[in-house]
Amino acid sequence: MGKSVKSSGGAAPFTGVTLITGGASGIGAACAQVFCDAGATVVICDIQDAHGYADELTSRGPGTCAFHYCDVSALDTFAEIVQSVAERHGQLDCLINSAARFLDWKRIDDISVQEFRDLW
Repeated sequence: MGKSVKSSGGAAPFTGVTLITGGASGIGAACAQVFCDAGATVVICDIQDAHGYADELTSRGPGTCAFHYCDVSALDTFAEIVQSVAERHGQLDCLINSAARFLDWKRIDDISVQEFRDLW
């Protein structure tokens, strides 16, 4: 789950709508926090459950955060979520793609062509 990021000076105000893939952890979660701190409406889209993290960000404000389950490798589903966010909020101002997929650790020479293709 996302962790708090210590900010040195506060975020510049941003009241737009931001969709963040991979927002349940890591860089995506930090982006969600910064945008919520700036006052944005944030939607996290991830295969990891981030309902609790989204609720935490909303309770801290000033922005709001919602979570939608989405596997971005399922392009039709991802397109539906983008459309849904834009329709619900009347706009989509920012899209951050922080979703990642990793192979088990191995030497590059040991990764098959199919494993590499499956990353995309």
